[in-house]
Amino acid sequence: FIREKLNEKDLIEFEKIWFKKEDGDYDNSLRLLSEYLYNYYQKEVVLLIDEYDNPLIVANQNGYYKEAINFYRNLYSSALKTNPNLKMGVLTGIVQVAKEGIFSGLNNVITYNILGNDFETFLV
Repeated sequence: FIREKLNEKDLIEFEKIWFKKEDGDYDNSLRLLSEYLYNYYQKEVVLLIDEYDNPLIVANQNGYYKEAINFYRNLYSSALKTNPNLKMGVLTGIVQVAKEGIFSGLNNVITYNILGNDFETFLV
């Protein structure tokens, strides 16, 4: 549905990613998607990223962590830091978000974990 509203340039970029072309702009794919959603709905976007850390855990186990960390650092930075269409991002995972490393440079990071008092009423 959003695809029909894209201009020619955006449609080409979208289809490179959609059809998994080698020259797709994967580092910026979440930012681009949020831009298309913003332009379509005229509302800031909320990004929900479940198991954000799973690809990095798998990469570490299989010997390609350096390549993966560079990609995901760029992906998350463009989606969550330099994204004018973003209202907020929510990430879930099993590894606590560190302000250093993959998320260095992100502003206003708040972390919650299941052991904290914040969710006590929901878990009792």
